Amino acid sequence: MANNLDFALLYAQNDLAVFPLHNPIFEADKIRCSCRKGETCDATGKHPRTRNGSLDATTDLQHIEEWWTKHPDANIGIATGRKSGIFVLDVDAKSGGLISLDGLELEFGFLPETLIQKTGGGGKHYIFRLPTLPNGRELVIKNSNSAIADGLDIKAESGHIVAAPSLHKSGKRYELETHEGTIANASDWLLALIFDAERPIQTELDEEQITEATVLNVRKHRASGNADQIYKEALERIHRGEQVIPGMRNIYLSRQLYGLLQSRSPEQAIQIIRRKNGKHCEPLYEHLDRIERSVLKRLKEAA
Repeated sequence: MANNLDFALLYAQNDLAVFPLHNPIFEADKIRCSCRKGETCDATGKHPRTRNGSLDATTDLQHIEEWWTKHPDANIGIATGRKSGIFVLDVDAKSGGLISLDGLELEFGFLPETLIQKTGGGGKHYIFRLPTLPNGRELVIKNSNSAIADGLDIKAESGHIVAAPSLHKSGKRYELETHEGTIANASDWLLALIFDAERPIQTELDEEQITEATVLNVRKHRASGNADQIYKEALERIHRGEQVIPGMRNIYLSRQLYGLLQSRSPEQAIQIIRRKNGKHCEPLYEHLDRIERSVLKRLKEAA
């Protein structure tokens, strides 16, 4: 059976720079990190054992063997960004990332087939090649948390991910969902959202002045221009049944349905959504049936 060292060597042989992370330790009814903080660590099994973290990541097989011979249970970190030539779409299930991704894929199309791993926390890592500039240099992408949508993080320059078969504090292991090892180029729409999210918003609107319908990730979407005007236009468009900022309408419907399902039966929730949809935004949502099926599927998988 392949161990962490075997996987670390395999990643390195595929040009993914790795380094050792601390790992969770289970003792009776206690869970602690292998670091000095032990039970008080707030990043159990996810932070570096090395002094310089991802900067120490390497594809040198001898160095890797030395690391895991000394710490055979160490979790595996893969450096993201130019160090490995990749960036990762980190889908955090607990923060609504699966629902957000469903909405974006319904709006723009499915992500290409690429190397994917299931995280120990129930999320997913979609691993993509860094875009290359005309001069052959790889583009620098910044790390971000929920910048393009709730629960969708980007791991890139100077960042890292925990890699399979590392152990999560939940007791579950990270698992490769695809084993072909092919890392694809990202969809243009995903890159557009990432780069758009890196632009600073000029002004902020008082949260109390914004209805739930207006928020629906508009601020997280980081559209260019004046934020106040964006919020106002989004709300007006919703009530007129017109197009909202691309990528946001399906996320809004998905989140609205998901919220209703917390206290109502699927039949009741769908009836409410359809009534609201028909009253306010019927021209907006062309994929309501697909959204309903997708959300119900996600809830069934999580049960």
